[in-house]
Order: sequence, then structure tokens, then C-alpha cells
Amino acid sequence: MIRGRLALTKFAKSRSFHTTGVRRLELATLITPGYELFTTLHIQSGLPWYAFIPLSTVVLRTTLTLPIAIWNRLRARRQTELQPLLTAMSPVLKAKLASSPAAQSGALNHEQITILAAKERRKRRVQLYKRYNCQIWKSVLIQPAVQFPLWLSMSMVIRAMCGWVLVDGIPIDTSLATEGALWFGNLLKNDPHAIFPGLIGAVTMMNVELNTRNARLISGNDGNSASGGAALPRVIANISRMGSIFFLVFSLQAPMAVCLYWFSSHTYSLVQNIALNHILPIKCVPASYFELPSSVVKHIGQTDLVSREVTVKPIKN
Repeated sequence: MIRGRLALTKFAKSRSFHTTGVRRLELATLITPGYELFTTLHIQSGLPWYAFIPLSTVVLRTTLTLPIAIWNRLRARRQTELQPLLTAMSPVLKAKLASSPAAQSGALNHEQITILAAKERRKRRVQLYKRYNCQIWKSVLIQPAVQFPLWLSMSMVIRAMCGWVLVDGIPIDTSLATEGALWFGNLLKNDPHAIFPGLIGAVTMMNVELNTRNARLISGNDGNSASGGAALPRVIANISRMGSIFFLVFSLQAPMAVCLYWFSSHTYSLVQNIALNHILPIKCVPASYFELPSSVVKHIGQTDLVSREVTVKPIKN
């Protein structure tokens, strides 16, 4: 018994935790490499900060995010090309369920048929998008996964250089106080006339409206209906609109260097969206554009014929 207690005491003394081997992931560890590259390129360019910040924004966005935006747009166009097929599936699936033994016996009512048809349509939509390599998750995740970290890291670097946020290893850059222009000669201070915050809010709102319109076109709604589409897209659009107003208020307190970056980045997004709408437009194909082949109409209960005999006319560039 005594030996057991001695052994347990010895084990307890030898068991300890050391914090020296634990590495903490701090903010400085994440953004210091970006800060060093940013300041090095600024020195080598010889440009003042008021010109270097917008120019570096354009270069970064063109190199990293523009190719992904084009890829996203091509995928969105494929989705709109497939919308007529998805639209035509709904009555076929409802007819199949209505002619099933369960419906004939009264086990399925109209509401249940509608719900089951909608579920089947969603399932077939996932399969169809996967077949044509235009899955929704790619549009939702890939571009934000690149664009948002880039925007956030650059914002944090410039904020730290202005002293708006304290980060170990990133001192306040006093050259920002003398390399401004016009009424914003000191980039360490906020805009005294609130011109840039107003521009940021306006550009952000225009981006929200363009993205909302494109989302409606992709989902098959041209945006002209009174309902304005499904409930979830409307909620997302309204939250984005409120976010742009909050962003305007937040910009009123931001140093001019930060406002200059935000304005450059958001303006790039606006120009990019407008250019893509002209070069690679998303065309809303009305439901009347699509017609079922007579063989499918003849065998309307056999919905597997749709995948074999229905084709979608591609939209020409």
C-alpha cells in the first residue's frame, strides 16, 4: 500500500506541463509577411502612398481574384443555360407523382405532391450541375475564400501602419502623413470632408445591387416580378444593403490610407462586375423558351426520358 502511494506521488511529481513548447498563432504572425512585402514594393516603386495604394490594389485584384471571377461567371452562365430544363422538370415530376398508385389511392394530396416534386427537382438539379461542372458550392465558396482573406489582410496591414490597430512588429509609418494628395494630404487622419466615406458607401451599395440582380438571373428570376424572388435571396440582399450603410459609417472614423484602399478595392469590384455583365452577360431564359419533345410529353410519367431526350440550347458568347 505504501509502495503504491510512493509510486503515485513520484508519478505526480514527474507529470508537469510546459508552455515553452506551445506556439501561439498571433495576428502579427499572419500579416507581417504581407506588411514587409507591401512596404518593400512601395520603396522600390518610388511612388507616393496615394498612388501606390490604388495601384497595388489593382495589381493584386487582377492577379488573384479576376481569374476566379471570370471562372465564376462562366459557371453562372452554365447554370442559367440549364434553367429551362429544370423549369420543365417540375410539371413532369408532378405528373409522375399524380399518376402514381399512392396518389390514385388518396395517400398523396396536392400539397404533398408539390413538396415531393420540389425535393426531386432539387436532387436532379444537384446531379445536373455536377454533370456540367457548375456546382453551386463552387460559386459560393471559392471566390470569397480568396477575395475576403486578401481584403482583410490588406486592411489590417494598412490599419496597423496608420496606428488604427496595434500589431507587434508593425510600426506607424510616418511617411503616410506626407504622401497624400489634394484635401487628404495626411493619410494618417480621417477624411475631413467625408468625401471618401460617401464614395465607399455608394460604390458598395452599387455592388450589392449588381450582385443581387445577377443572383436573380442565375436562379431564373429576371428581377422584374413584384415578389422579387425567393425569401432567402431577399433577406441576404437586405442584410448586404444594411452592411453597406454600416460600412459608410465605419469609414468616417478610418484613416485616409484605409479609406483609399477600401475605395480602390470596391471600385475595382464594381468595374469588374460591369465589365463582366457586358462581356459575359447572364441571360435570363424565360420558361416559354423551352419546349418538351413530343416523345417526353407522350410518356410524361416516365421522367427518366427527360435526361436522355431533353437538350439545352447553349447561349452563344
